[in-house]
Amino acid sequence: MFLVSGGGGVTYSFVDDKEKESSLATMSCAIKEGINKGEAKLLLSSPRYCDVLLGNLRDCEIFECYDGLVWISKMLNAYFTKFYSNTKRLIAILLNGYELTQKHLGDIPERLEKNGFKIVYVITFSSRWVNELEKQLKEQNKDYIFAEYEFLEHLNFFPFLIEQADVIKVHPDVKSLKIFTSMEQMPHRIWLPKEFNAAQDFSMAMSSYVNVHFQSIYPVVVKAQQFDNIYPDAYLRLVKGGYPSIDKQSQLELDFSVKRDTVIFVMDSVEEYHLNRYAKIMRNLLDNGFRVLFKKCPPHIELDALENAFAEQFIEYENFINYAIPRLTQEENQRAIALVGYSSSMCYSFPAVNKRPAIVLYPPRSSLLGNENDVFFHPSLHIQCFEEEDSELLETIKTLANDGRTQKQWQERIEDFCREDCYHYGNASVFLADWIIDWYDKRDILIRE
Repeated sequence: MFLVSGGGGVTYSFVDDKEKESSLATMSCAIKEGINKGEAKLLLSSPRYCDVLLGNLRDCEIFECYDGLVWISKMLNAYFTKFYSNTKRLIAILLNGYELTQKHLGDIPERLEKNGFKIVYVITFSSRWVNELEKQLKEQNKDYIFAEYEFLEHLNFFPFLIEQADVIKVHPDVKSLKIFTSMEQMPHRIWLPKEFNAAQDFSMAMSSYVNVHFQSIYPVVVKAQQFDNIYPDAYLRLVKGGYPSIDKQSQLELDFSVKRDTVIFVMDSVEEYHLNRYAKIMRNLLDNGFRVLFKKCPPHIELDALENAFAEQFIEYENFINYAIPRLTQEENQRAIALVGYSSSMCYSFPAVNKRPAIVLYPPRSSLLGNENDVFFHPSLHIQCFEEEDSELLETIKTLANDGRTQKQWQERIEDFCREDCYHYGNASVFLADWIIDWYDKRDILIRE
């Protein structure tokens, strides 16, 4: 960006080599003249291409420029610091979802506001829901800023940030709490590539604190965050907070007398192999009179065409439902026999909320020999189904649908998980809001130079 100041105020123009009129070669003379007269500044807008840009400037004999992100962020940071100077407790929340309710936050924001907190919501321009989020924030008269990740790390007018699933850096003066959008916390390491797992471990390590959802996953998270014992005290950063996303659902009364006639298949993979396997199992269930609900993944709008094409092959069945609504209704939950998935977070949240199991599909058993990385399967929530066992699923579904004793056993097993294993089941929002309030209370005695 090329800034010019004069009698008419500050004007700016963008330098972009994609267009000849605005290319560096075309504008270099005007830029040098403005800099030499002290009337202009050249701001670099891309840290990623900084070395390339600096080389291009040197080739054009321009020997003065500024890091644009740092330059502008300092100005905005100073403005917001002054703007919120009389706000005692200010907290930022980075939005990572397709609606302002951000169900993964439970009612933490509301609880903080009731305790005197001022919330500034952060939206990234790269968010696919940027327009919807801004519209809802305006309608609800909420404070918000746009700050892409490279920009966010230069802001410190707030002391604390709640963030969710992305790898981000924050200013050294800012502390962050990562609240994962998925209950399983650790991804299904059998299906997902090791690069994804490494990225998630790194993502956690970048956060000041990480919320952990349940007790049996806690040692796995600790081990992952120790990075082969490089950071032996990693547990000090972990907060045993639970999963706020299901707080409200857990309070709903379940009617176990409703006839169970539906198997839910959740879209959580785009591999042809996975979809073909789904199709065989679904067709077998449909042919045997079961109602099948294919739950699309509304946040991933890029999968919409693929999901519709997959569902098209079942339109002949009256008992097939192509379900596009973001959340299952209470009626659908109560009609459900079980949920079938590969690695979706619903394989955890569905059982916990509805007290009936998820069937987790696995590759052939022989392919897992010696593989000790399966941290996804939980015997209190899941029925493990290897590929060679797919033909037995029909009988498993029939038993889950019709055998009251089996239903009761699963209900009790899952209720025990919620009571004994899941941290603060139904009250995670309360605990995490209180933890944040306590974090601020402690810093009331901390003198800042």
